[in-house]
Amino acid sequence: MIISKLTHNYRHLSSPVKSAFWFSICIFLQHGISVITTPIWTRLFSAEDFGEYSIFTSWKSILAVFITFNLTAGVFTRGLLKYEERQDDFISSMEGFLSCIAIFFLVLYILFRTFWNGLFGLNTTLMLCMFAMLWAETVFGFWAAREQFNYRYKKLITITLLMSLINPITGIIAVLMVPNNKVEARIITATVLQVVVYTGFFFAQLLKNRHIFDFSFWKYVFFFNLPLLPHYLSQMVLNSSDRIMIGKIVGEREAGLYSLAYSVAMIITMLNTSIQQAFNPWLYRKIKAAEYDGIGKAGYTILCIVASVNLLFIFFAPETVRIFAPAEYLEAVWTMPPVTMSVFFMFMYCMFADFEFYYEKTFFIALASVIGAILNILLNWFCIPRFGYIAAGYTTLICYILYVTAHYCAMRIICQQKIRAQKIYNPLIIFSISFVFMALGFAVTPLYCYPIIKYLIFGAIITTMFLFRKKISTRLSQVFSINNGKIELR
Repeated sequence: MIISKLTHNYRHLSSPVKSAFWFSICIFLQHGISVITTPIWTRLFSAEDFGEYSIFTSWKSILAVFITFNLTAGVFTRGLLKYEERQDDFISSMEGFLSCIAIFFLVLYILFRTFWNGLFGLNTTLMLCMFAMLWAETVFGFWAAREQFNYRYKKLITITLLMSLINPITGIIAVLMVPNNKVEARIITATVLQVVVYTGFFFAQLLKNRHIFDFSFWKYVFFFNLPLLPHYLSQMVLNSSDRIMIGKIVGEREAGLYSLAYSVAMIITMLNTSIQQAFNPWLYRKIKAAEYDGIGKAGYTILCIVASVNLLFIFFAPETVRIFAPAEYLEAVWTMPPVTMSVFFMFMYCMFADFEFYYEKTFFIALASVIGAILNILLNWFCIPRFGYIAAGYTTLICYILYVTAHYCAMRIICQQKIRAQKIYNPLIIFSISFVFMALGFAVTPLYCYPIIKYLIFGAIITTMFLFRKKISTRLSQVFSINNGKIELR
């Protein structure tokens, strides 16, 4: 009875809701597989091997900004909407633009590979793998973004989950078969797999549409993304400078503890990413149709949902750390509250930055990001030597709060210019949600030493939510509507 009712309700969900649901499931499973395999890699790799692999992935993330021009970021979704009637032309052109950029940097690397190898601490084989992986992943990213934009999720979910399973399995087999060069075996295997599978999307699009040298599209994305490069680089600094500076100032053990807390807290970005990727196309369409009234209402509710999940994560931080690491890492739990709160503000940033992307005001995005990155480095330089590595979590939180504030101010300026001072979000409501979330998060932290009291409070919260379930349902109904049996965002 229950199963048939659930099946009936699912069949009447709208395409956007189905897409968001399945993509959320996919994200959770994908990251779940990654989390599950982490203990395996730490046992297969020596500390030196793991360090070399970490260096590779770190440089890969940084160099992706240049080699791929971050084409799968905000500009691509914006382009799909801007050129909605010419999506095939736009995607083919992006593939051509990507290939030209990648080839340019590849030639630049080959000509001076001795210098670059020394700078990055990687050999030629690993560098070539990096180029191939970045190109293949971006090609797949084009296809995946279009599928999600048009609410087509079945093929995307299938391919993503298969790759999430096959990639670690083949990597583990390769490492066991080549014990003398584990890192290269792992990276080469992943590269071959991605190139073989993802190149198919490139040629499928090429056969469908050979419009790969449209310089009007190239000009659009170039001038859109060029001012954003400092923003993307600054985001990398904001995400990684803490661990680097802790290792230099305090020590590798403390850097490892912080990295564990940061990595575990980042799991919550699975939910944030899935919600943001479902909210983004809906928001763009609302802006395009000049339907601004419902944006704030939806934003507040979604922000409360994200805050609740993040708070739950803070609540059970000690239990989460015990699952992912031995007891000696439990000290890292004290870093998780500020880092998890930073994740909440990462999500909030997207709510405001989407307006900057839509109206192509990239200067504001770059300026806020650069200021945030520089401030993070300065605060870490001052606080870590005086207060220890845990201070890095709080410096990150402070920077993200200021980061979000700057983007909110930029959004207000843009709204005044473009939509005649239309007020999208009420700052008092945004502040109240953030304040309550942070107050509860910090209030929970001392209870880590008193688990029985913590569980009793959690039980009281669940009971209260049950008693007020009708009010909660009413609030959700203000954001989601049912039209002809279909659930839709208002």
